Amino acid sequence: MQKLPDTIYNEELFIKSLPAQYDGFFDWSFMRGTFPRNIMPMDVDGMVEINNQFIIFETKGKFAMIPDGQRYTQQALLRTGFFTIVNIWGDDADDWEIYTPFSIKYTGKGKLSLLEKVKGWLKYAESMPKYKVAEQ
Repeated sequence: MQKLPDTIYNEELFIKSLPAQYDGFFDWSFMRGTFPRNIMPMDVDGMVEINNQFIIFETKGKFAMIPDGQRYTQQALLRTGFFTIVNIWGDDADDWEIYTPFSIKYTGKGKLSLLEKVKGWLKYAESMPKYKVAEQ
């Protein structure tokens, strides 16, 4: 494996928690000092948009914490009213939590129960007004 960038704080945990079809990393260290409070870019593990409604998936190792900066960003996205946040722990969705823009929190265990909640989000998103895509 190539040398990890210094923006990876826990190399052992990072290597243990590589996502499916991992193809490497992007070294954001060139951005250091660009943003206030030592803020650095973060990734999103999965995202879907339907009718201007977004569901974002963040995956973590079984006992990993969501870093403060990532949690603050999730909360800011929720306040817009367009985002639903799904945090998943473990490869089999051992534990998960969903935060909605309506201040509702769901928690559960396992992929099947998570899938049912995501289908509920899909039904909600499909009920929203459709927007025409702007030509580029």
